[in-house]
Amino acid sequence: MALTDQIVIPALTDSLDPWSEDFWTKRMELVAAMEDLDAGRPSRYVNYWLRRMKSDDRYQANVMADCWHKIIDGIQADGYCPNYVDNSRADTGPIRISIHNQGRLHCYDGNHRAAVMGALGRPVLGEVYARSPGWEKLKKFHATLYQPCGHPDFASHPVQRPNQARLSAIRACLTFAEERDLAIVGACTGHEVEFFRASEPEYILALEVNESRLALLHGQFVGLEDVAIYSSWDGVDFTGRTAICLSVLHHVASSTSAWIEKCHQLAKAPVIVVELPRSDESTWHEKFREESDGDPHANLVAILQDVGGFGPPEVIYRDKSYSNRETFILR
Repeated sequence: MALTDQIVIPALTDSLDPWSEDFWTKRMELVAAMEDLDAGRPSRYVNYWLRRMKSDDRYQANVMADCWHKIIDGIQADGYCPNYVDNSRADTGPIRISIHNQGRLHCYDGNHRAAVMGALGRPVLGEVYARSPGWEKLKKFHATLYQPCGHPDFASHPVQRPNQARLSAIRACLTFAEERDLAIVGACTGHEVEFFRASEPEYILALEVNESRLALLHGQFVGLEDVAIYSSWDGVDFTGRTAICLSVLHHVASSTSAWIEKCHQLAKAPVIVVELPRSDESTWHEKFREESDGDPHANLVAILQDVGGFGPPEVIYRDKSYSNRETFILR
C-alpha cells in the first residue's frame, strides 16, 4: 500500500491514550520487563514468558525475555530505532500504523518499541497506512478545527480559536476545591478536557451533543476512569460540580423557555463559568431571536440569579482576538 502521511504520536500520558488494546498487551509485558531490569531479576521475566507460552521451554522464554531487554537497552542507550535485523540496528523509518474507528491507533509492527518510547517519555513517529472510512470522513470534515484537538492525527490542522490564554485565566480564578470536580459543557474537540486534566481533578464530565465532535472526544478519552462523556443534557447532574460553558449556551437554546430550562439545570452547580456572544454579534441575533434586544450577559445573569441565587458576575477574561467576548464567573 502506498504511503500516505506521517504523524507524531506524543509520549504516553494519562491525558492522551490513542493506542489500541494490542498496544496495551505489549505495555503490560514492558512493565514486567522493566521491573525486572530495575530489580536485577531477569529470571522473573523469563518465568512470565513460560506462563504466557504455556510451555516449559526455558530456552525460548529466555530468547523472548532477551528480545525485550535488547529493545529497552537499545532505546535507552541510542534513542529510537524502529527495528532490529540480525541483532543490529536497522530500518530507521517510522512505525507503520492504521487508525480505526474512534481514533484507535493500531501498529502493523512496532507495539513493543512504541511501548518503550512511551514509558521513557519520548514521542513516536508513525506512518499512517490506512484510516477507517468513518475516521477518514471525520478528519476531512474537521479540516479546520474550532479548538485544538489532542489526537495526533489532528496536530497539523489549522485552529480557529486557540484557547490557552482563556483557559489559563479560568484556572487562575478557580480554587483547588472548585477544580476537583468539573463539568465541561460543550466539550468540543476535547481541548478543555485535556487542559484541565493536567491539574489532576478527581472527575470531569464532558458534555457534547454534536456528533462529529463527540467522535473526537471518544478518540481521546473513551475508557478513562476520570472522564465521563455525555451526548445529551438528559440526566446530567451539575450538583457539586464547577460548570464551564464556553461558547455553547447560544447553541443549545433558541428561545426564552429553552434557555430557562437549561439555566435551571445549570443552577445546581456551585460555580459557573460562562462565555456568550456579545449583543452586537450576528451570532447572538441568529441564536437568540427572542432576546435580540439587550445584553446577553445581563439576561443570562438575571435568570441564573433568579433560579440559583448567584451573586454578581465577575469578568475574568476578554478575548480581543475574538470579537472581544467576555468570560465571566458566577458563584
